[in-house]
Amino acid sequence: MHVIGRDKTATIERRPCPRCSKQGQRSTRAGACVGTSRVTCRCHQFDHVLRNAALDMLMAVDGNASRQRALAQFNATDNMTDAMAALRALSNVDCDERLEVLKRFEERWRDDTLVMDKWLSVQAMSVLPGALREVEALLAHPSFDLKKPNKVRALVGAFCHGNLPGFHHASGAGYDFL
Repeated sequence: MHVIGRDKTATIERRPCPRCSKQGQRSTRAGACVGTSRVTCRCHQFDHVLRNAALDMLMAVDGNASRQRALAQFNATDNMTDAMAALRALSNVDCDERLEVLKRFEERWRDDTLVMDKWLSVQAMSVLPGALREVEALLAHPSFDLKKPNKVRALVGAFCHGNLPGFHHASGAGYDFL
């Protein structure tokens, strides 16, 4: 079956799940890299959700081991959900792995404007103390354009609505920024 989206065509096939051999769906979109589609059945389609929630919880309690786990997930993933989860998990930790993953994510997706919006938002919502400075620096980034409302929402909106500690800081810097 072919499904036509905004600017891409996707193909959905029924195939057996490689993990349990139950019938699942395989979806590929036109222009996607070969091998990036996956077959999922009902019993395995939410595995990544649980894995990514566990990663978030581990990042809160376990330092170095969790950072390495998030980096390994980012390196091994073949899908946007797991890559974004690893990026989000590392975005709130001041470490070298965070900078590496941000850089590699940008290099991989710089030509996809919607994905770069996610990249901007993740950085804006970071609860690290220097988040406002990073947001101000990202205003000059090539993927940000003040004339495009989606870019403003992705960066400025994400900071104001998704980073309450940074926006409502006692110094008033978040209010001054807006």
